[in-house]
Amino acid sequence: MTICFIGNSHVAALKEGADAFPLPVTYFYAPGQHLRDLVVQDGQLMPAQERSRVMMQSRSEIPGRQVKASVILADHSAFVVVGFGLSALLAATTYQTHRLWQDEAPGTSMISEAALHDTLVAKVRDGAAFRVARLVRAHTERPVLIVAQPAPSEAIRDARPRTPLQKSAVKAWRPFIDAGVAGRVLPVYDRAVMSAAAADGVKIVLQDPETMVGAFTRVEFQREPDDLRHGNAEYGRRMMARLHAAVRDDNIGVCAV
Repeated sequence: MTICFIGNSHVAALKEGADAFPLPVTYFYAPGQHLRDLVVQDGQLMPAQERSRVMMQSRSEIPGRQVKASVILADHSAFVVVGFGLSALLAATTYQTHRLWQDEAPGTSMISEAALHDTLVAKVRDGAAFRVARLVRAHTERPVLIVAQPAPSEAIRDARPRTPLQKSAVKAWRPFIDAGVAGRVLPVYDRAVMSAAAADGVKIVLQDPETMVGAFTRVEFQREPDDLRHGNAEYGRRMMARLHAAVRDDNIGVCAV
């Protein structure tokens, strides 16, 4: 049996680094929003929307892509949910309006560390990554792991955003250029993710600290010069090595062979 990767475009980097994960795998992923709404029918995981099902079917027929159009849950020994918006951007957007006392600014309200933690736990559990993980967990007793997507490249510090979405993201991340802010808030976010994982019975694989500088991904792990969001093959290789260690710790590899 194999380990199934379910996710969005952030699966691509892991797929490129698959040599660091010496276990059989299958991939069930698509860019954008296509797999945010999934259903399980007759033991198969598939997109809820017809247009997404058609798109996944066409992708699965491309030679060399190794992408499944749907997933038979019973055929897999474990499931890895990748990306789906799980990143510290949740903390960054929260920090635009609610801040710890050390970082109060005009137009923001003060929040305690405990309240920030609880707020982030709720946001994390309400996000697509955890919703997909809970859906899989409800239909199988096999292990479910979640791999967070990378923080934006450190190049975001000098980025000149063009689209409204880019402008919103850059604005949210600006306070985290300050190492003090990052050092106070990111540990709270990490604890919140771990708390959410414990509540939902899944295991989290966070970004490799060696790929980061402060709150951001080191530029050498950035996919393309104009792509601040995705990791490259070396980033994927490092994350697959971390994932393999997590799988090995849970003896999942024994089941997968």
